[in-house]
Amino acid sequence: MDFDFLLQTRLFHGLTAPELSAALAGLQASEKVYAKGARIFSAGEATNRFALVLSGSVTVESNDFWGNRTILGNIDRGQVFAETFALLPEEPLLVDVNANEDCHLLFITVDVLLSGEDGERPS
Repeated sequence: MDFDFLLQTRLFHGLTAPELSAALAGLQASEKVYAKGARIFSAGEATNRFALVLSGSVTVESNDFWGNRTILGNIDRGQVFAETFALLPEEPLLVDVNANEDCHLLFITVDVLLSGEDGERPS
């Protein structure tokens, strides 16, 4: 993993390398590579993770009942996506997210951020 790059992102800016390493472990971060056109998230599914684009880009899109596709945005290297839905794990995604090109993503689980010291969700 490219720690120098991660330390320059808005998400991890200001951390030291040891702090970043500890944060990634605590947040159960995992890397995954997707080929161009691969589906990353589908509308209707719920998630407790969001992703940081390490390389490549992804497209956030809405597909309606009649098959019309609306591109809502492109997420490039260093940007995050699905963070809102990860923080609302009971809410299904309203959009599809696809690999716009071959891409390498870092997934971060937010359960630890949402839990209290005893592992329960704070009220």
